[in-house]
Amino acid sequence: MGSMVMMYPARPFSFPSPFCLPSLPEQLLESHFPKQASGLIISHGALALSPCAVQWTGRGEMKLGFSSLVRAKQHEKEFENKQQKLLEFISLLNSANLNAKLSENIIEDMWNKLIVNACVNPIGALFEEKNGELLHSVVYQQMIKKLSTECVSVCQANNISISKDIEEKINNVLRNTKENRCSMLQDIQNGKETEIDYLNGAIIKYGRKAGVSVQAHEKVFSAVKRKQSEPGFKPSQTFLE
Repeated sequence: MGSMVMMYPARPFSFPSPFCLPSLPEQLLESHFPKQASGLIISHGALALSPCAVQWTGRGEMKLGFSSLVRAKQHEKEFENKQQKLLEFISLLNSANLNAKLSENIIEDMWNKLIVNACVNPIGALFEEKNGELLHSVVYQQMIKKLSTECVSVCQANNISISKDIEEKINNVLRNTKENRCSMLQDIQNGKETEIDYLNGAIIKYGRKAGVSVQAHEKVFSAVKRKQSEPGFKPSQTFLE
């Protein structure tokens, strides 16, 4: 943990397909990449020290896989060839000790990742805490619980499949990246736009569409937007009550 990774051009490799971020729903994958979209999620902790150096602050994993839409649009042999290329890429990632795995349900895994980030990143950013503090603080755990409960309700209302143990997944990420400061906090500290629109903003959008209350997400969304323009701002620890 905490090792320095210098970024440099890797050896040539033919990527099996475009990769899509967790905030892209399956319908968007179909409209943009109807026969070739792969999903990729990363839960390693990292701190960008400069444009050419990254500090690895927590060991996580990478998951890669094709959506069910891609599977449905392929002939069996064609899909097997794409799957084999993806496995070769996973092997390449593992040669760098990145703990990469093939996902059997990448859309569910992407939603799980989105929920973890939507529950962890705003709290870590607003209170400028490392992930380990979020795990051990009763107050922060209560905030995360409120956010995750709304996420589960939103997914149920929209027939979105997610893990049954999403809270344990959240705490596992906090445990494995306890020394990490979330990317949202790093973005604010570096004067960059955060991913709040694509995380909590997505939960708010799906919640409103289904008529589900997303008050906690609306509050953290507004608070993060304020902190982007006022980096010194910190809300009260009771702001979600």
